[in-house]
Amino acid sequence: MRIYCLGILITLLYIIPAVSCTNQVTIMSYNVQNLFDELEDGNEYPEYRKGAWTHELFERKIECLGEVIKKAFPGGPDILVLQEVENRRALIQLRDRHLRNMGYRAIIIVPGQGSATNVAVISRLPVIRSRSHSLGSFKGKPLRSILELEIEYRNRKLYLFNNHWKSKTGGTRETEPARLKASAFLRKRIGEILKQDPGADIVVAGDFNDNVEEYLEWDRKYQTALIPAEIETSEEYNSSSVFLALNKASAELDGDRLVLYEPWYELAGQSWGSFVYRGRWQTPDHILLSAGLFDDLGFCYKSGSFRPMRSAFLLDSKTGYPKGLSAKKRPERKIKGYSDHLPLLITLYVN
Repeated sequence: MRIYCLGILITLLYIIPAVSCTNQVTIMSYNVQNLFDELEDGNEYPEYRKGAWTHELFERKIECLGEVIKKAFPGGPDILVLQEVENRRALIQLRDRHLRNMGYRAIIIVPGQGSATNVAVISRLPVIRSRSHSLGSFKGKPLRSILELEIEYRNRKLYLFNNHWKSKTGGTRETEPARLKASAFLRKRIGEILKQDPGADIVVAGDFNDNVEEYLEWDRKYQTALIPAEIETSEEYNSSSVFLALNKASAELDGDRLVLYEPWYELAGQSWGSFVYRGRWQTPDHILLSAGLFDDLGFCYKSGSFRPMRSAFLLDSKTGYPKGLSAKKRPERKIKGYSDHLPLLITLYVN
């Protein structure tokens, strides 16, 4: 498989912001469901053009997202890993109007050519380096880039990858090669980092559009981008899939095979799910962790801290499913809407 990787290097310097006095670092990964600003510039999806997405709807959207962020952790998460954001202007409006005085100084977004939405990060921790990795195109349409950040806190470095892989629109099996492009890039890039520093602290988050057990759900009939590590597979898969570890000890780089810890496995089956498709909870959103987060050096994962934010206010009172707000689905004026995905939350410690 040929991998298209264009690294755009952006070095960012910030005055170190005030962070909580503890050594705890909180992270939220959240597909915010099409955060477009109110200005039409031609890159929007068709349903967000010609007055369908109004100033009022944008105001409601950022107000509601601000509510989610504030309620996720006391004082808000230290790092917000966001998907489906149109541009920097939308992020600045969200931060300056609804996250004011919360210490969020770093905003990172690199708009992709031809992409209506992008991945983005808002952080109160210093970001010392940012890279946007292009994955090329799939069937003539550009794929969303992967955003790589290096975050520094208390002289410790954390690598963070923000992902939004190709959706299943057009068929699950038919679109899997696009997601394999993304997983193959991650295997290659993270492999490079781990070969230089086997104990590197790495978080890989975002909307992967592949479930935890995608490979098993399709009865192992074809290769998927994410595969449970305990499943025996062809060695040909090692160079392009990312393997998901059930236990922390299994997270490693084993030759060409990249195994990352999957915190969904910590939860009981009835708690799985951040998105609903055709009445069934799915696990397309992930926060995957490298072995370095379990070695008691630098950043360390707080075991058991992973959870989908399944708060009652985020769910429809009738269906129990995530209550979104988009150009297609507009709740009544008195009813709030958020996103069709639930946020994922984890806590790290810094030693």
